Amino acid sequence: MLPITQPDPAPITRHLRAMFGSRLLIAAVHHLHVFDELSNGPLSITELRNRLQLSERPAMVLFPALCAMELLAYDDAGRLYSTELGRYVTSSEVPNLSGYIGLEQADPG
Repeated sequence: MLPITQPDPAPITRHLRAMFGSRLLIAAVHHLHVFDELSNGPLSITELRNRLQLSERPAMVLFPALCAMELLAYDDAGRLYSTELGRYVTSSEVPNLSGYIGLEQADPG
């Protein structure tokens, strides 16, 4: 008789993280305008936090998440900048996906 194995719950947690990731992306693009702030060049974490009026804790959740999505990266001086992929969510770039992401901005979750 074959041993009974338990199902792997990892897919459940991946779906949960995907939902939170999409909410962070919507907030970054439409509520905080992270990519627009970086459109003129890299900024230190402190400069970006101040421009976005973010406390340290939310910034330390948001910025690494956007880096993990490959939308932001750090330069050699430790400043954040928009990657080539991140430029697709900057409102001044043509083409951009800001409007598409904006379709979800009013969704309460």
